[in-house]
Formats: sequence, structure tokens, C-alpha cells
Amino acid sequence: TWGNLLTGANNSIVIQQYWWRWVFPAAIFGMCTICINLIGDGLRDAMDPKSTER
Repeated sequence: TWGNLLTGANNSIVIQQYWWRWVFPAAIFGMCTICINLIGDGLRDAMDPKSTER
């Protein structure tokens, strides 16, 4: 899992010399979080009957 990848990179040597072991999982996790938030905002805007902006 992504959590296991980030936990495996929790070492100062790994952080300094093997930066790709934590940068890529962290970047993917961040992008997925942003995408899920944007999808949720879009669904709320599309389905909210009280929304006046359309």
C-alpha cells in the first residue's frame, strides 16, 4: 500500500540517498487527494438543489 511505501522510506539515509522511495508515493497520494476533493466539489455543485449557481 502507499502507507507501507512511505513507512519504508522513514529513514534519514533513505530520505537523503533514495529520495524516489518517498517522493513518488507522496506525490501520487497528494494528487489523488486533490482529485477526490475536486470530484466531490463537482458532484455537490451538480446535485445540490439549493445551489443557485448553475
